[in-house]
Amino acid sequence: MRFFSENRLYTLLGNTINESSGTGSLAFDEATRYGWTSNGEDTDGDSVYLENILTVATLIDRIFVKDSNIDNLTITVDLGAGYVALSYDEVQSSSDSKTHLFILNTPISLEKIKISGSNTIIADQEKTIKQVYAFTELGRIENYEDISPSRERVQKINKLQAGKIDVIDFGRYFTFKLKLKTHYVEDDNAVIDMLLQRNVPMFVWINDNTESVMTMYQEPFRFKDIFKVSVQKKDKLSFAKNLFFSGIDESVDMVEVY
Repeated sequence: MRFFSENRLYTLLGNTINESSGTGSLAFDEATRYGWTSNGEDTDGDSVYLENILTVATLIDRIFVKDSNIDNLTITVDLGAGYVALSYDEVQSSSDSKTHLFILNTPISLEKIKISGSNTIIADQEKTIKQVYAFTELGRIENYEDISPSRERVQKINKLQAGKIDVIDFGRYFTFKLKLKTHYVEDDNAVIDMLLQRNVPMFVWINDNTESVMTMYQEPFRFKDIFKVSVQKKDKLSFAKNLFFSGIDESVDMVEVY
């Protein structure tokens, strides 16, 4: 699994959003329920764009585009001297070609970003993008023992006079119980220590580009599933068999946040 810093494109940071049509801010609000949809640009060849102008230049090295039906999606960035094509070392994509992780060669000081396209995967549809994130990668943990997700529902439950139950749903969120066990894996130990010291939210991507080798997958293990989380309450650390040189066992609870 991989961990990323705060999303630098988040609308609540005061960034300016421009778009060819529709409500572009819905692609940067971290609320994946809706996302952005173009309006009146449902023919292949109709060019669309989303632009995010940051309040202050910020270093990033990863861009995550979630659930877009744009077939010829391109990204340009302004680093202070006008828009240029995004330079990246690799792009990893979901099996349905709708979600993409752009891995940059080196970190860039981002001032503006523009996502563009003109054709859709299924021809002649309104263009859509669920969310766009830009952040730095904090690290990857490869040798973990288990991660147990739990889907929590926020509900108001009333018992009616007829004896039935009335349930009003307000939303849902995930919690994750992460069991980490490492033995002489210095990189994993460094990432674990960083996570436990961190006091601001971060993003976790469990799939880590493994969708192609999975026989079946469901939320939250799909390629497109990325979550903003915080470490919740206490963590539990012990050394394997109480030997300080043999490795560590760590149990961490993470909760999805807004």
